[in-house]
Amino acid sequence: MISNRESARRSRMKRQKHLEGLVSEKSILERKIYEDNEKFVAIWQSHFALESQNKILRDEKMKLAENLKNLQQILSGYEVPESDQDIEVSDRFLNPWQVSSPVKPIAASGMFKF
Repeated sequence: MISNRESARRSRMKRQKHLEGLVSEKSILERKIYEDNEKFVAIWQSHFALESQNKILRDEKMKLAENLKNLQQILSGYEVPESDQDIEVSDRFLNPWQVSSPVKPIAASGMFKF
């Protein structure tokens, strides 16, 4: 009878340890699910932002293609004379952001009164 009680006690302790292990594993898995969901939301938001940006870029591409087509149609209507084929284009037109003349400072006048 004492042996049976001891065996039952060991069985209960073993079952309790197993249950504690399962509870611990459950909490670890729940934490991992939460972290994975957070990652998924971040990736989904990034994907959504990229899809929106991609749509904007596609629309811009279509507009630019249409503009190019229109410009090509306009240019096809012009005939370039033989003597004008070797025209050199100024660097000022190739690089419009470069200032060709020195910048002169603007002197302050008495227009503003504080």
